[in-house]
Amino acid sequence: MKVQRPQKVTKNVYSVIFDKENSLEELYSSNQGFVVLDDSVLLFDTGFSDHTAKSLDRAIAQVTDKRVRYIVNSHDHSDHIFGNSYFSKKYSRHGLNIISHEICAKRFERLGIERLNAYKNSNKRLAKVLSSVQIVAPKLTYSDNGISLKIEGTEFVIIHPENGAHTLGDTIIAMPENGVMFLGDIFLNSFFPNVEDSNMEGWIDSLSSIDYKTYSKFLPGHGKLGGKKELVAFTNYMVELRDRLLKVGPKPDRQNLRSCFEIEGTEGWNSRMMLDMSIDALLGKFHS
Repeated sequence: MKVQRPQKVTKNVYSVIFDKENSLEELYSSNQGFVVLDDSVLLFDTGFSDHTAKSLDRAIAQVTDKRVRYIVNSHDHSDHIFGNSYFSKKYSRHGLNIISHEICAKRFERLGIERLNAYKNSNKRLAKVLSSVQIVAPKLTYSDNGISLKIEGTEFVIIHPENGAHTLGDTIIAMPENGVMFLGDIFLNSFFPNVEDSNMEGWIDSLSSIDYKTYSKFLPGHGKLGGKKELVAFTNYMVELRDRLLKVGPKPDRQNLRSCFEIEGTEGWNSRMMLDMSIDALLGKFHS
């Protein structure tokens, strides 16, 4: 198995950017980030399967021999949280803490098995990839919209968009001393967004409230590491998408909705599958 290569973002902060050629389940893979602490490692998201989680674990081992002790799940979608299974099996006996907003944990407990079975039933390839995955929901949850804390010498700000964003249970990790934010799917770099579980207004509010004086490096859920230019561009895209959706008629068809997403400049964007899922979800809402 080819191992992902970690990319240094700044001191003790790394990203693992999804490499399409390095995944058995390329349609469902996402980025992760990790921080090397005084005595252990904090990991942001765990990937889609035991296979991708193992590759991620080996990527961390290229940087440090410290164990993963903290995992933060950005939200409850499968490509970000199914990898909890692998890390739980390997590190639970060493005091692993899996953390998320309480909404994320509750949604994963309620929907995780259903989603896992749906993937397995969709085709034999995914059934094989996911055969060893178990549903491991975060046990350490929070309910506030913002928490500042120091973990093993590193300052973190844990942010939950009050009204939801990509999902109702999103978590952002910010490191003000390093100027870095791990944003999960609240930020996508040249990828179409999945809006099926989103609050568009909350999403735009979250992006618009980012402090660019403090933060300059942003890890997206999908796509390459970005800076202010890329994040502002995605914010502008989401505003334009929202405005276009507000203008469609009461019973739009698939092409009406597709034209809302396919804004000028998105011709080379990835994740057409997510685009189709968003359109299906919106058709259901408009026609219900």
